[in-house]
Amino acid sequence: MNLFHLHLNSSNLPRQTLLSRMPVERNGDARARDSSKRCLGISGGQQLGPLIEQQRRHFDERRRIPDQVFAALADAGLFRLYLPKTLGGPELSPFDFMTVVEAASALDGSIGWLVGNGGGMSRIGGFLPQEVARDWFADPHAFIVSATGAIGTAESLERGYRVSGRWPFGSGSHHATRFMGLAKIKTAEGRDEPLVCCYFAKSDVKLHDTWFVSGLRGTGSCDFEVYNAFVPMDHTHLFVDLKPTHPALLYRLPGLSAFAWNRLSRSAWDCTGSHRYLH
Repeated sequence: MNLFHLHLNSSNLPRQTLLSRMPVERNGDARARDSSKRCLGISGGQQLGPLIEQQRRHFDERRRIPDQVFAALADAGLFRLYLPKTLGGPELSPFDFMTVVEAASALDGSIGWLVGNGGGMSRIGGFLPQEVARDWFADPHAFIVSATGAIGTAESLERGYRVSGRWPFGSGSHHATRFMGLAKIKTAEGRDEPLVCCYFAKSDVKLHDTWFVSGLRGTGSCDFEVYNAFVPMDHTHLFVDLKPTHPALLYRLPGLSAFAWNRLSRSAWDCTGSHRYLH
């Protein structure tokens, strides 16, 4: 969460094209650059930069990104980066994923943060039952908000759980189609069960307008809450020892390997000159 404390000054963000910020290919491998161009819509002629530059002042005013910007990011495929190919996603490697996140961060720190979170959470397509994931990601604007900064309670039922809890830092909450909250299972015997990731329908979630911060204001990282929400068993998976439902290697990597946030941090640091505000 260190990036939340950087004072990102949007007036200092670069205006050059994203390709000038792409890393040099390693060992002649051009796939990272090609996939980044494709996902960012550059090869198709759509330039996200001018739209973000035009709308940037609203990021701080509204403490979220405008609907128009969200739609453009979703249309460019930026919230589906880890989605399996069988579900219509690009199924990027972690290196390609962070190449895209770094380029998005060069446009704006809040954009990079949302792309990293939203695109990263599309990885659940490799852990949920295929029919569930296909249904959720049939919406081209699907965006899964996740939060692990608190732990709710999950009461075991015959075909799922009854979940209550409140979670902070729900980045992108205003545009979410689903929410994931971490919960501890309550058993009648009082046993300690592994933590479980529970996915809630938007209609079950109450948002709390808590995002009054000095940096990354555009991420709209509000608290969200559910009370006695029923979560079917196939809308959950274990937090740590999760079992992939897709054969690709990407879905066998530990979570920390798939979310190497240091690349986003480096880009936000290099591209915005934010370090000047830490002295």
